[in-house]
Amino acid sequence: MAKQAALVALRCTEISEKGHLNLSDCDLTKVPDGIFMLTRSSVVTSVDFERNKLRRLSPEVANKYPQLTELNLCQNFLQDLPLNLDSLSELRVLDLSWNSLHFIPAVVFRIPKLERLILKQNQITRIPMKELREMKSLRSIDIENNPLTEETFTELQGLAADKIVTVHL
Repeated sequence: MAKQAALVALRCTEISEKGHLNLSDCDLTKVPDGIFMLTRSSVVTSVDFERNKLRRLSPEVANKYPQLTELNLCQNFLQDLPLNLDSLSELRVLDLSWNSLHFIPAVVFRIPKLERLILKQNQITRIPMKELREMKSLRSIDIENNPLTEETFTELQGLAADKIVTVHL
């Protein structure tokens, strides 16, 4: 635990000039409140929580990092997302691959500038196509290796033809 805390503290002080906070591979089971204090003087535009053990994402991530353009939550155990994630008005890339999602959280469809949504290797069977079509900024969705129903698979192929969206199935 002490080693984990030291690594997180070090990473918080190493925010790149571009505002990237790398908390990947830190063995986190939750987002430590201390990161917000340690990074309060930085403009954080990208956060990487890849390869941790997160079961939920703290709503404070959206509250404290309102200028996020990229959020990597790949390879965790997430089943849902905080309802305030749509307050991230500059978020362009959201990586939720390799989690425990059985559906796309409704808040994802309300993220105003989301361009790229990565959902590969989850347990998603259905996608609300109406909501997906209404995402005006969306340019790419990666839904590879999910147990999609045949109907959803067909609808996604149609979406790629209807919209300028790259669909990775």
